[in-house]
Amino acid sequence: MHIAAYGWDHEPWQGRFYPDDLPAAWRLGYYANEFRSVIVPAAHWVSADRDAIRAWCGEVTADFRFFPELPPGGIEVDRADAFAAHLGGLVPGPSVQAGALAMPGQRPLAVGYCPSDPVAPRELRRLIDQLVAAAAGDSALLWCGDGPHVPELMRAARTIIELSGIGEG
Repeated sequence: MHIAAYGWDHEPWQGRFYPDDLPAAWRLGYYANEFRSVIVPAAHWVSADRDAIRAWCGEVTADFRFFPELPPGGIEVDRADAFAAHLGGLVPGPSVQAGALAMPGQRPLAVGYCPSDPVAPRELRRLIDQLVAAAAGDSALLWCGDGPHVPELMRAARTIIELSGIGEG
């Protein structure tokens, strides 16, 4: 199971997750040192050139995965392949509400969406259990949003997954 925030460049995280003095250009590397997946907002990756995407891939470890959000107007598969081995899969946004998505050459990916407000551990466990059941043995992604509480939510989800023996990544 993958746990991911919606992007990595959030001002409200400065001083809360990111150190106060961390330059914005270092945020992806810092994020990738703690978490193994990120959802790249459609507007962010579709407007980036292939060299920028390759540079992002160079800032993360080999097991890190990018999950580009599907753009509203269609699939940008040509640009998505710039993520190369770091591509976890293209994902629909929360408004699409697709239960599972399969791209050519990929296993289906079940996507679960966390609420935008902080979640109690029991509720988070229930969401994780539902996502695991929906994935039915295939890959799963827990979409944790972009609010100021998201890094704490992702840590809690990772702990629940580890204690449950589900496995991350």
